[in-house]
Amino acid sequence: MWFFFVRGPRPDLHVWPGRRIVSAVDALAWPAGIAACICAVPADAGLVGMVGLAGCGFLAIRRLARAVFANERYRLTTVGLWRLLAPLIVFTALLKLGQILVAG
Repeated sequence: MWFFFVRGPRPDLHVWPGRRIVSAVDALAWPAGIAACICAVPADAGLVGMVGLAGCGFLAIRRLARAVFANERYRLTTVGLWRLLAPLIVFTALLKLGQILVAG
């Protein structure tokens, strides 16, 4: 027997002054960064590189439209990644601090 658990829609976010600008920068920065990484590949990327760059462009336009016109529905990618990476960074810093204290 299969059980499907469907989540309800996420609630709208609070829109504060300046959030549209921050969201627009976030919406364009990540696809631009990925496109820069694709362009920096030392080997000829060929068709895969061109499709990747076109995908980055399409993704940037789509994200920008949501960030500007449906800002209450746009979630900042940088904040989401920070929530994932922050515990790892803190844990690594604590390990390094432990090494320094034990060796000193």
